[in-house]
Amino acid sequence: MKSSPARVGSKSSWKTRPATRLRSFSQLSTLQLCVAKQYLSRALSATRYDIVKQFITETVVRSAGGGLLGVLFGLSVGRCFRVCAPV
Repeated sequence: MKSSPARVGSKSSWKTRPATRLRSFSQLSTLQLCVAKQYLSRALSATRYDIVKQFITETVVRSAGGGLLGVLFGLSVGRCFRVCAPV
């Protein structure tokens, strides 16, 4: 019997969409790094509270940094448009 072509919603559709596969691999490697950091922290006698506090702190710092970079980028693009294309 011949197999039918992969539909978009099927499990084998990752073969036809490499970008989805790549994104999943990236998320998997990030998850593996987080788990490895947790194991290392536990080995160094960190409590669950310490690990959660570290995770929340990293998340807040990354979010604030990304937001600040976005605002600075937006301001610089606006200034560039103002200088390059005066009204």
